[in-house]
Amino acid sequence: MMPGHRIDVTTAVDEHDGHLRFGWTMFDPAGAVVVEGMDYGTLAADGRLQRIVGFFGPLTPLGA
Repeated sequence: MMPGHRIDVTTAVDEHDGHLRFGWTMFDPAGAVVVEGMDYGTLAADGRLQRIVGFFGPLTPLGA
């Protein structure tokens, strides 16, 4: 969808009771950061990824 762009995982993958999360950064072909975000996922009973939802940009500060 975005030729030449890449996404690097930037945090450990946290998993708890079949739910997981991890941070990532998207870079353009020149290596500049396009956007950072976090993905949240759920695992099926057999351990395979069942669903993943991406959140783009930083978290909103409390009270903003």
